[in-house]
Amino acid sequence: MFNTIQIKFIVYLTVFLLVNLFYQPQILAKELKKTINITTQTKLPSFPVDKSRVLSFSQKNKLGVDSISPLAIPAGTPLSNVSFFGIDTSSSVVVAADTNGDRVPDINDTFITSDDPVNEVTSAMAISKKSGKIYIGIVAADGANKQNGQIIVTDNAKQDFRGIKQSSFSIGKGTPLGLTIVNSPKGDILIVASLFFSQDLFDVTSEDSYTITAYLPANNGVPDGKNKVTILAANSKLNNQAINFGFGALAVDSKGNLYANVASKFKFAGITQLIGAIMVFTDSNNDSVPDKASIFVAATETDPNPTTASSIVPIVNSKGEKQFFVSGINDVFLKPSQIIIYSDTNDDLKADKVATVFYTSSSQFQGTIGSFGKGSSTVTINRLDFSDGQALFAFNSFDNTGNNVIDAGVGLLKDNGTGLPGETKKIFSAPKTDQNISNITFVVGVPGSSDKLAPTIKINNIASGQKLNSDSQFMLSFSASDDIGVISINILLAINGETFNPLVLGLAGTATSFQFVVPNMATTRAAIRIQALDAGGNIGTITSNPFTIEVDNINPTVIVTSPKNKDKLKGNAMLTITFTSTDNRGVVSHEFQFSPDNGNTFVTFAQNVRGNIQSLTIPVPNMKIKQALIKVIARDAAGNAGEGVSGVFKIKPSK
Repeated sequence: MFNTIQIKFIVYLTVFLLVNLFYQPQILAKELKKTINITTQTKLPSFPVDKSRVLSFSQKNKLGVDSISPLAIPAGTPLSNVSFFGIDTSSSVVVAADTNGDRVPDINDTFITSDDPVNEVTSAMAISKKSGKIYIGIVAADGANKQNGQIIVTDNAKQDFRGIKQSSFSIGKGTPLGLTIVNSPKGDILIVASLFFSQDLFDVTSEDSYTITAYLPANNGVPDGKNKVTILAANSKLNNQAINFGFGALAVDSKGNLYANVASKFKFAGITQLIGAIMVFTDSNNDSVPDKASIFVAATETDPNPTTASSIVPIVNSKGEKQFFVSGINDVFLKPSQIIIYSDTNDDLKADKVATVFYTSSSQFQGTIGSFGKGSSTVTINRLDFSDGQALFAFNSFDNTGNNVIDAGVGLLKDNGTGLPGETKKIFSAPKTDQNISNITFVVGVPGSSDKLAPTIKINNIASGQKLNSDSQFMLSFSASDDIGVISINILLAINGETFNPLVLGLAGTATSFQFVVPNMATTRAAIRIQALDAGGNIGTITSNPFTIEVDNINPTVIVTSPKNKDKLKGNAMLTITFTSTDNRGVVSHEFQFSPDNGNTFVTFAQNVRGNIQSLTIPVPNMKIKQALIKVIARDAAGNAGEGVSGVFKIKPSK
């Protein structure tokens, strides 16, 4: 039996546990609302903002409902085959489906439109794999709800891609610029990055803020905005500069770590400057909410991408290494937008020092940031998504002045098998209104493919230990096949058997041979690698047996038999120069020189003459020369040269 003291203690303990369990989100929120100051080991570079690179939408034509012609998406189209594009001018989301398995969207329809499309803008989107709900960020550029952001919780339960608004909740002042989801045991934790600016986008005021907030799931596993946890509070600092700006990039990796772009804008010499980084937040108390901050990668003078990151896509490469595709809208610094691949091979939550530039935008496919005017706190930024070697990204094209948008839409980049993309293609045109061209505010989802089988390849004419002569032409023979079809072929060569460099990229998928010049480098470990790509993004690879490249370092031999020593020639007469030239692999060209001074000086009078000739007829110069010489130079394919000189002869001018 329990005594009175024991009973009181049990009751107290029970009440304590219940209270803590019930109020845990509120207590946690209070703890995390403390501001933080994240510092880097070195001083961050600042980049001056070029305000002319920011699109400006006037009050008069900033919004207008687009008319998008709907096309029915076939019933049963899987979510893995669709993409979602945000359209700013109609505050709508377009769903685009790949229906023929080539991973390129070919049918589109309007998925959902906000309740007030005249005043509101879609700004961000996230899809929950756990609940199936789709979360859409909206901000009011004008009207009664001006400056305020909200989250629309959308249902796609019927898989008919006609979104049904389930609920919505307000996030307060600012644009919900980035969304991502943590799948917790209790349901979706929606992470929202919110940007608020009280004046113009790149003005600097004490009210400006950039915050990151976690909205916790309600009893149905879906957040309703009532319980929230502040991850990054307003007035937090980066190297003692206020974090008051961001480009919205958010991502959660497989371990629940949150990666987020943060930036600080400040005035220096009257010019707005930006510093920035990508931070990583880990879950220090195992409550599924990332909370402990550190720097993943900071901007450098040569790589501003961490400052302007609008998209972060975590992936695991074929080696099992963690990588991140990061899109930076560098145009505000008068630099082209880029996609940079950052790796974290040792999983220490810090980017490796060497990063790869995956893509640098051309003038046709620029990244942009746009503001809806002073006091609107409304901003749109181009985004991308990436999966299985393929990226879809929003873009704008400008006229020659660089100020007027002439085209906008979604582009496609596909890894060509080398870790770099092939040709950029436009796959979706943004709708046009009477006043302007719509901006694509985000891209979510890259079409997958039911084709999971990689092409197979066979190399026909390279055997182990085979010897090839340097500088010779070699016709490589091969065959490639696929269950659906090969679309392109890459051929690479490694002199050391390890480091492969392209010989040709994007060869037609029907090709069965390729001719190349064997490098002039001696090795016994050379290897050919062939990659075949199919439309599903699958890559088949084969590497040849090691073969030998033999370098030619033997000079040709030349003997000039005419003119002979003491010959006497007459000016304007015809002279036939005779000679023999031989080489271990063959002479490819001849050069002929003349000396009027017994070999002290020579002048070339014929070159690039065929390697198979053994004579050349020329007119004799009409001048008096006592000691003339002819030199014949023979060259082989490796560039080795041998020469022969005639006998000393005289020339008497004709009258």
